[in-house]
Amino acid sequence: MKPKIIAVIPCHLASVRFPDKILLNLFNLPMVEHVRRRASLSKKLSKIYVATCDSLISNTLQKYNVKTIKTSNKHKNGTSRVAEAIKDIRCTHVILLQGDEPLLLPSYVDLLCDRIMENPSTDSWNLTAPISKKNQFTDKSIVKCKLNKKKEIISLYRSINNKKIKNIRNNRKILGIIAYKKNFLLKLVKLKESKNELKNFIEQARIIDNNYTLKSINVPKTLPSINLKKDERIVKNIFKKNLKQKILLNKILNLDV
Repeated sequence: MKPKIIAVIPCHLASVRFPDKILLNLFNLPMVEHVRRRASLSKKLSKIYVATCDSLISNTLQKYNVKTIKTSNKHKNGTSRVAEAIKDIRCTHVILLQGDEPLLLPSYVDLLCDRIMENPSTDSWNLTAPISKKNQFTDKSIVKCKLNKKKEIISLYRSINNKKIKNIRNNRKILGIIAYKKNFLLKLVKLKESKNELKNFIEQARIIDNNYTLKSINVPKTLPSINLKKDERIVKNIFKKNLKQKILLNKILNLDV
């Protein structure tokens, strides 16, 4: 059976570091709508949904004809919110996209879809990028991972002593684009929170700790997301200076929704 891949953007208003950021106005569009429109430029997705517990988000997105799914307000993370959202949707795989990444490249979504098509029986996939600066190894705000020779993620961490890194290329930065086989995701969220998941606040650790496969999809670079108010200026500056981002911005602003 040919895989049927959907994307879901889980979001809510109660962000601790930047409340209501998901509806941040960027060039007269809410930030989450930037993400959705960029994902829509990938022709390999069957459908794209926004999953939220907040009526303000779903009401705001109505005018853009966004398919929204109402979820519980009890979720601790985006993984469990997506699992609730897709339980009654006909699909084989789901890609979880973060609503605070308005610089998302559609080519990254295409690449992930291609890898799913090649090996649809894999449990899960996560985009990863090179670690560009040594100080990122000790920056706890950045989730990192270690790969084996099969490009499988075998450990996840937030901070490590640089001297313990034997092969920098096998250590990469985790990006907020994750994919799951649907049946696997529904099973995963029923498992107890794992030791490393609780210790490091990394939800993908539950996959590794239970000996399931999390495949790395290597991409050349990461792009800033908007986690804090100050990040808005950084992202807007990229929109202005980066030619590829300028072209993409113009495309999504002129999409017929």
